[in-house]
Amino acid sequence: MKKGLQECGIEVDFLLDVDKPWGFGGILEPHRQRASSDERHRFIEYSIAIPRLEKDIGECEDCGGKREVDGIECFHCMGTGRKTVIEWNVINRIAATLHVLGFVLNKPDKKLLIGIDTKRKQLLSLQTFFASGNAPIGATLSRAFGDYVRSLSGQELPEVNAAIKNAYLHMFPRRRRFSRFESCVYEKGQLIVGIPGDSCGLYVDGTSKSLHEASGPMELDCHNVDMDPISN
Repeated sequence: MKKGLQECGIEVDFLLDVDKPWGFGGILEPHRQRASSDERHRFIEYSIAIPRLEKDIGECEDCGGKREVDGIECFHCMGTGRKTVIEWNVINRIAATLHVLGFVLNKPDKKLLIGIDTKRKQLLSLQTFFASGNAPIGATLSRAFGDYVRSLSGQELPEVNAAIKNAYLHMFPRRRRFSRFESCVYEKGQLIVGIPGDSCGLYVDGTSKSLHEASGPMELDCHNVDMDPISN
């Protein structure tokens, strides 16, 4: 992962002290600890701040800060009068860190499993990947989660839609004109979560056999989520 970051021009070490910000460049922040009567079942939580990727670097060169060109809203600055660039550095560090973390969590040391109630299944397992310019994401929904999604067939998910819209506009604040956010469950539990772009989002593939089953786990695939949305 460090080599992949170097190919993106990022020279950073993987910090290992989990009592402090850790991961590549310290993007995993200690959040809180949840106590338990059994010390082996204590939860330690970490958070990752959603970064602002758009950086203002001055006046738009095409409209000279006037927001219009020949009476038409400037396409390059989207009518803001400002020139911006996208800094992917922190997103690349997050993607690389999550990929490393995925290996650790998917193959835990056997000593860590002693005493854990194996009947309590994880509801969702995240899969991530990182290489230079490529960071797809996917997930496996457990049977319980998959069945819950099936029960929502034919419904929109306004809370999910609001959450992804808030995150998107925090990262790309000048793109408020984009309004195509989608969070809904189609027939037979086909979950689709999408953002502006060329079919950008997570979804249950329409050819998935899970859509023909009354119960069972589901797989979430992705399309174009690891690309600059404006270029799609």
